Amino acid sequence: MALLPRDPVDARRWQDLNVISSLLKSFFRKLPEPVFTDDKYNDFIDANRIEDAGDRLKTMKKLIQDLPDYYHHTLRYLVGHLKKV
Repeated sequence: MALLPRDPVDARRWQDLNVISSLLKSFFRKLPEPVFTDDKYNDFIDANRIEDAGDRLKTMKKLIQDLPDYYHHTLRYLVGHLKKV
């Protein structure tokens, strides 16, 4: 079973950014917990308010490393993909 339709007319709809964006939003909405987990949400907000860029980056990296593995890997994959596009 192919993930994408073989019919070129149907395949064109998968090239539409809005379709891909909608799929991503749907995926993230259906997660049992946000990627930036509920218990760490305020920590991420606080870290983003750190004025010194170096300290902010160090704190954010630590928070991301402390995420559960499945969310950490999802976030790494998503960011890696966004860097490519």
